[in-house]
Amino acid sequence: LDQGTAIELDGSLLTLTVEYPVDRLRDAFDSNDADGLEHVDMSIRARHFAVWRGANGAAVKLLTGSAASFLGAVLRGENAGAALAAALLHADPEEALAAIQNEIFAAPFAHILPHPNGE
Repeated sequence: LDQGTAIELDGSLLTLTVEYPVDRLRDAFDSNDADGLEHVDMSIRARHFAVWRGANGAAVKLLTGSAASFLGAVLRGENAGAALAAALLHADPEEALAAIQNEIFAAPFAHILPHPNGE
């Protein structure tokens, strides 16, 4: 992230973007909620997720576009500046930074590590 800080991500982590509310469909289906299924908004719009292997199988976290763009850039090996630039394409700086902090840095798939001696 900078000369004194790094982020360690779960090795199984990936990002997924879909155009339908697959999470809402799954939740309604899993809870056997036919009425809920009937009322799911099926409008086409991007929905972004982080997916990784958790203790009990696949773990999934809904992400904003800015957090997903940041995470995708990091997973592709881009530097912090490029990852931040990708996030800023989707939100103003304050909103993008809050999304990165709350959705990526605080997520169970990420660990913030200090570099020894700032290396």
